[in-house]
Amino acid sequence: MTDEIEDNLVSRTTELIKSDHDKEALETADSLEKYKAEDAIVMYTKGIALYENKDFDNALRYLSEAATINKREKRIWYAMGYTLIALNRISEAKDALKYVVGVDHSHVGAHVGLFIIGVLENDKDVAYYHLQKALESDRKATKELLNKMYDNLIYTANIDDNVKSSIKNEINRI
Repeated sequence: MTDEIEDNLVSRTTELIKSDHDKEALETADSLEKYKAEDAIVMYTKGIALYENKDFDNALRYLSEAATINKREKRIWYAMGYTLIALNRISEAKDALKYVVGVDHSHVGAHVGLFIIGVLENDKDVAYYHLQKALESDRKATKELLNKMYDNLIYTANIDDNVKSSIKNEINRI
């Protein structure tokens, strides 16, 4: 019975995040945490809700706790990678996303994250490599994620406007 309650709360939080009801998702994640705080999926879900509410420091805290509980769950490392990018902790983000690609060579989100890191580090070879890998895996998902990341991360990043423009042009060509 208790696992069913947990599953329902995790599912509800996930649905709220997907439908851009981030504040409600965070409230649901709060009640989930009170219910079962030592569970990796609970910590992960709370971390995602905090990330979507742009509370990156606390998101990282919860995702790190989730990774301590379950070191092998690629969803945790993937979310941690993007959280670290948002915190401008690029080296750590790269390590987290490389771990994901190491266990799932066709993980679109990890390749897109590594593409973004390549752009931020002005490493065109790395950026191009990961963009191609993401496109080979799932062209439509790559374009959707790139558009989301452009709006939420690249557009607001402290990088040259010409670089931003060329990224947007590349996204539009996909």
